[in-house]
Amino acid sequence: MSRRKQLEAILSEKIMVLDGAFGTEIQRMDNTLLSPYEPLNATNKDLVKRVHRSYVASGSDVISTNSFNCSYLELLKHGYTKEEIDNLNVLAAKNAKEVAAEFNRDIFVAGSVGPTSQSLSLRTIEFDEMADSYKAQISSLIKGGVDLVLVETCFDAKNIRAAVYAYLASLSDLNL
Repeated sequence: MSRRKQLEAILSEKIMVLDGAFGTEIQRMDNTLLSPYEPLNATNKDLVKRVHRSYVASGSDVISTNSFNCSYLELLKHGYTKEEIDNLNVLAAKNAKEVAAEFNRDIFVAGSVGPTSQSLSLRTIEFDEMADSYKAQISSLIKGGVDLVLVETCFDAKNIRAAVYAYLASLSDLNL
């Protein structure tokens, strides 16, 4: 049975629990770290996996990747290259998938896509630039093995539209 069919079957029988805020949990475990936290996917996988495990141990059925701000729009300004950002997204998915596989129950991995600091409604960015950033992030998360994509805490409906557009374009480009 496909992961999608598994997810649909479980949802038809129960309410699934999604994990909580990743950055908050990182701070709780090690308050010496400064954001952005996405590079920890490569530099401190053990901490990232500890966060995932803590949520699964608390009853989460779905764990979200450590990729909330792992977009070109956010990490390029911190000096990361597009290739490095793509790799961090793949690693975010793989880290979560590895933890999910440790448990004797179905744990699904949601690719976390944050809102970015830009707003289409406020005209701080063009649609194509935002959609391209989202598409790169979503494509990398899918390549890393996420079961679903979660667009999180986005206050701008136009940004959400760009994310949905990017998701559909990613599926098309990846022949899914």
